[in-house]
Amino acid sequence: MKTLVLIFSIFLVLSCKNGNNTDIKSIDSPIKTVVKDDILNITLHFKTSEDDTFELFFVDDHPDTSFSESKKLVRNIKGSDTYQVVTFSLPEQVFPYHLRLDIGDNSIQQETPVEIKSIRFQLNANTFEIDGAIMDSFFQPNAFLEPSYNGYLRQIRDGKYDPFLVAKPILIKKMELEL
Repeated sequence: MKTLVLIFSIFLVLSCKNGNNTDIKSIDSPIKTVVKDDILNITLHFKTSEDDTFELFFVDDHPDTSFSESKKLVRNIKGSDTYQVVTFSLPEQVFPYHLRLDIGDNSIQQETPVEIKSIRFQLNANTFEIDGAIMDSFFQPNAFLEPSYNGYLRQIRDGKYDPFLVAKPILIKKMELEL
């Protein structure tokens, strides 16, 4: 009798293990459908009091390629005393090797602050956000940006003006791992 129970138990375990592994959904749980558009969205939550233009440059073809006018996204900004949001949507199936965020129009040359509350990266259902307080961990400001409380002060240097932030390699690696 013990032998029969043992054989039956082994048979039961093996048949469950080798059986068809189909997921059984509860009637009460909704089935989630994830839409994959393969578009990387970069959303900046910021504040600036002047009308301006922000640009996002990206390199997607080769890591050694430099930024070009042909691969940039432009957003016109209306000045406001409250935080606002601007989203840059890269072309479908483009994942960048490098990113550069220009936060000031060179022709306007405003020596004013830009406060950055956060920047969010989203690809399909995957998202992560960087708080403005740790922007310098992921972005390198150039000589025309002076870090200040919650952002950067845009400055003219030697008669020139071109304030931008370049993504550090750690940001690109974080994007690769989390998106």
